[in-house]
Amino acid sequence: MLCVGRVNGRTVPEPNLRYSGRYLGDLLMLHKTPFSGFPVASLNQTVAMVHALYAGLMAFALVLFVYLEYQKSMTDLPTLLSLVLVLLLILILNLKAYRDVKQGQNKGLWLSRILAVLMLPSFPIGTVLGLIVLWKTLPNQWQS
Repeated sequence: MLCVGRVNGRTVPEPNLRYSGRYLGDLLMLHKTPFSGFPVASLNQTVAMVHALYAGLMAFALVLFVYLEYQKSMTDLPTLLSLVLVLLLILILNLKAYRDVKQGQNKGLWLSRILAVLMLPSFPIGTVLGLIVLWKTLPNQWQS
């Protein structure tokens, strides 16, 4: 049996046609995923999920806004670029907050609070998500 690697002190065999699947979980741990750079820690799962969800909503809004503007061309170019840059900034800050929150870092706590306040005016979804983040970033709820 050829060795692929060691996981948790065990030798993981090379997969072949007669592989029983006994160490399938170990084989999957050796595989790099597209999100391998993101932290694996399970701190502040709710806040991290909210930031990922809001980043997805911002990405959707950005694509939809650019598409609709392309169809009608009602906004002048400087205004269009400034709106696109603001949406991109919010998207990037939410992804950064997602990463920092998962690690339980203090800067992730403060960035989450700032972004939560910015989410509040986008009624109704942003208001609910902002309130959840503000609640989960209270000192007795935060995991560091």
